[in-house]
Amino acid sequence: MGQILRKLFLSAVLGVLLLLFLEIVSFGLFWWREGEAFRWSRTASQRAEVGRVPQAEDAPPPAIEEEIQAFKDEVVQPFLGFVIDPGSNVDRDGQHLIISPEGFFRRRNPFPQPSDDPLHIGVLGGSVAFIFAFRGGEVLVDNLLERPELAARGVVVDSWGLGGYKQPQQLMTLNWVLARGYPLDVVINLDGFNDIALAQTENRYRKVSPFYPRSWNVRVEGLPTGEAAALVGRAAYEQERRRALARSFSQAPWRWSVTANLVWRSLDARAVESIAEAQVAAAAAPAADGEGNAGDFVARGPAYTYRKGDQPKVAEELVAFWERSSRLMAGLCDSQGIPYFHFLQPNQYPEGAKPLSSEERRVAYSENRPYRAVVQGGYQMLRDAGARLAADGIAFHDLSMLFADVRETLYIDDCCHLNQRGNELMAAAIVEILMRELPEKTLSETTRTATPAEE
Repeated sequence: MGQILRKLFLSAVLGVLLLLFLEIVSFGLFWWREGEAFRWSRTASQRAEVGRVPQAEDAPPPAIEEEIQAFKDEVVQPFLGFVIDPGSNVDRDGQHLIISPEGFFRRRNPFPQPSDDPLHIGVLGGSVAFIFAFRGGEVLVDNLLERPELAARGVVVDSWGLGGYKQPQQLMTLNWVLARGYPLDVVINLDGFNDIALAQTENRYRKVSPFYPRSWNVRVEGLPTGEAAALVGRAAYEQERRRALARSFSQAPWRWSVTANLVWRSLDARAVESIAEAQVAAAAAPAADGEGNAGDFVARGPAYTYRKGDQPKVAEELVAFWERSSRLMAGLCDSQGIPYFHFLQPNQYPEGAKPLSSEERRVAYSENRPYRAVVQGGYQMLRDAGARLAADGIAFHDLSMLFADVRETLYIDDCCHLNQRGNELMAAAIVEILMRELPEKTLSETTRTATPAEE
């Protein structure tokens, strides 16, 4: 009996030593892979975030998080493509954003102004622009109010952008806002990513014109087919599996093991790829006509042939379209005496755009994300087009390398969206340009000619 107990004891000791050795190896492997030492508290926080335990610091406000989800509460608008249904306000009780009668986001409780004629800054673009108007807008306002003439007038930042907007939606929105008579003293157009990414990763697979709004056929043909609905369900299922995985590894004893946490990170990365694959497959599924009929003009617009290997050609056409649209916006603003500023938004995928933190490498960068190749190939084209705009006197500014030396975590997903700190840094860069380039006349008096509309 004594011999058996000794063997059991030795086996237990060897087992413990083996586990300790494995933990030490995993600690070193983690450091080599992530570029920093393993910390239980940080990894637990990351698992909690994935498992949807509340982590408020970097999460977008509820209304913003909802809006980023494609097609949520969106309705067709005859001139702009789509807007948010104002009736969806019933789902946003208690949130700080509401939907205006025109279908754009507004603050539930606007900041009080010192006069009845504040400077109105309109921000146009996609979701990055729309989120920036609210999360970076306060930085713009606070800095501009340092000017005595603006301190007396007040400053309002209005969002006229929505998730998924790309040219010519910015151009059409500008026309619509001016035609409707809304106050507009300065225009900021913050875009670029959607203009090259969405057409090539969504419209392309549905044979929709790259110049039409994103996934236009789905909007005008009604609900997706059973196949598309099943693929959307698959993406939701994969997302829930990812949450469940994070919750499982948050239980004892796994949460205390470096090895188990390393395994979880690998499984989580694979889960992110599975979700992206399901989303791409859903975008490529046949539309509601049941046959994916490419000849349906209402759903797909002017015939456009996508061929294998023609991505550079498509990108060139999209960038030229983007450039022409910006020129038209500048001309329209000039005709109304409104200063126009065009900014190329930053993104994590262009080479050298940002040294990614370990958190960003985990949640904000994916080798398999379709956006990656499109953006890496297209951003230089956007920069070149922007240089042409600037050479012709248009106030274009390239922010694509704004975060080239910033190592802290700024990106919150593997698309393009920034946390609060990222929006504040972008706002600081933009306000510096505005303070330097805004005409004195714009600061001191209203130059708009339209009669303000009622919202």
